Amino acid sequence: MWYFGLTRTLSKRFYRKEPSPLQILAVRLIFIIVLLLVVAAIFWIFEKDHIHDEFGDDFSYIDSLYFTIVTVTTLGYGDIVPITESARMFDALIITPVRIVVWVLFIGTAYQLVVQNHWERFRMRRAMNKIKDHVIVAGYGTTGAAAVDELILNGYNQDNLVVIDNNENMIKSAADAGVTGIFGDPTREETLKQAAIATARVLIIATHQDDTNVLIALTAKDLNPKVKIIARVSQQENIKQLKRAGAHVIVSPSLTSGNLMAMAVSNSNSVELIGDLLTTRRGVNLIQRKVKASEVGKPAKQLQKCVVIDVVRKGKNIGPTELDKLVLKKDDEVILIG
Repeated sequence: MWYFGLTRTLSKRFYRKEPSPLQILAVRLIFIIVLLLVVAAIFWIFEKDHIHDEFGDDFSYIDSLYFTIVTVTTLGYGDIVPITESARMFDALIITPVRIVVWVLFIGTAYQLVVQNHWERFRMRRAMNKIKDHVIVAGYGTTGAAAVDELILNGYNQDNLVVIDNNENMIKSAADAGVTGIFGDPTREETLKQAAIATARVLIIATHQDDTNVLIALTAKDLNPKVKIIARVSQQENIKQLKRAGAHVIVSPSLTSGNLMAMAVSNSNSVELIGDLLTTRRGVNLIQRKVKASEVGKPAKQLQKCVVIDVVRKGKNIGPTELDKLVLKKDDEVILIG
């Protein structure tokens, strides 16, 4: 039985895979039975001479167990009663607290197995049915966590961030970050459907296994052909497979880090600047936006209060070397440092 983190409009909690209802019930019943047997034994050892049986027979262990059970369950037939102060005190100080514990366990079990599970499932389904145009992050390791943190720093609505991972600790970390967490296998259709893949805008695939990433992309594309897929790749030879699987943007941490290391040999400050551009924490950001109406017809290099480093026209990038003479058009997008 799977449980899910709920969106922030509800109470933010961390849910994990719990034992089955039968396992929970069996464990608690065993605990209650052992508790009753132990209390009955203690009662029989210390108070067997202080109890009155209406039939006049000797007070046996079975009588003690019977008396304990009917007292705990508040049945109280009155056929066996404590007749001395010590026996009554034992009943008041030992058996009565046990009665409270047993009833708390019974009520807690009923609440957990019937009320809580169904209510939380209902709230989860209602929340996920309402969500749309959201971002799903499959894999909450170093890469996935960094992506979520950066989205939050950029002001992205946490209610529209959903994390999927098959590691409980990762889902707990995601819940602590304030986003929705789903504990499950992101390669499975059922898990992606629970994350509302059909209405998602972007899927970030950030697991460390290329074959897993390819399978997630294929499954997601089948469920939502319009979803934008951003995928992580470890091995360069797997880039083609991810493109064939439908990934729109492919990021290779190993290649990027290698290029930055080579740059650092002679341009260490440049590497630091690139690091600043990749995060909002330092106040220097790479921004991609549509051209404003007031900017149409102007040279890209003449935009004020920003440094244009690239223009996107009809899905293609126009690099810095061509920007000197480039005049901006209505449907262009500019990539700038701001």
